[in-house]
Amino acid sequence: MEVDDWSINLVFELPDGSFHDEPRHYHARLDDALARGRRDAVIGSFGRTFRGFSRVEHSTSGISPGVLPRATHVPTNPARPIEEFFEKLKITEAVEERSETEKPRVDVKNLDEVERLPWWDFEGAFGIATEVGVRLLRCASTDADEAEAAADLLGHLIAHQQQLFPVTSQALPWIVTLLESKQVRCRRTLAEWLETITRSAMAGSDPVSKMLAWTARVVARDLSAAMDSHQKAAKEVKQAMRGLAPRLEALKSDPEIGERMGIVLELL
Repeated sequence: MEVDDWSINLVFELPDGSFHDEPRHYHARLDDALARGRRDAVIGSFGRTFRGFSRVEHSTSGISPGVLPRATHVPTNPARPIEEFFEKLKITEAVEERSETEKPRVDVKNLDEVERLPWWDFEGAFGIATEVGVRLLRCASTDADEAEAAADLLGHLIAHQQQLFPVTSQALPWIVTLLESKQVRCRRTLAEWLETITRSAMAGSDPVSKMLAWTARVVARDLSAAMDSHQKAAKEVKQAMRGLAPRLEALKSDPEIGERMGIVLELL
């Protein structure tokens, strides 16, 4: 079976009984793509129930593998059971055995609450923000390399090229929660991203940004929408950061990230 680009829609049932169609893209053999889809559905369920796939086809949209377009809500369950696809492909090995093994996490107070939040209901840098929740949890990995990789990707998901998104402010309290735990292996990286986000937010409503937003409306509607979204997100981030200021103040004496926290507080 050849490696190819696949578009796969994961179907989840929400707590209210409605259904949620989440597009994914994979560059893999079809059986691997389906296995990865199931793995991602389990890891990124966040209170939803995975029901199967509604679409499995060659990707012709030009979207790079891994990019997540906006999810859609559908009135009824259009999912076809996973087993239907695997039976058709005559795949005999168990999908569960091919799933990525989640490494243990360090004990971070209240971090389990991340799993109860509807990250799929927010938008991030690359579309739906399910991966933001996944990466927040992986920042607490006992594996230093995995934690660092998660922190770096998390930053790009919520502040790619210093642009802010609706999910950015939602992630901030959990970033601070991770910073408050000295067992977390990626605190320096998270602190750097926190500074980047704060700088971007404080500049988001300055006169230059407003002028660029006005110019964007003249030049391109899509760019204008992005600028408007950034400015709205910047206001939400500023509000969230000011609410987190007392917790950041307590971190100023931390030998690892205290200096960075001081810079962030000065920006506020």
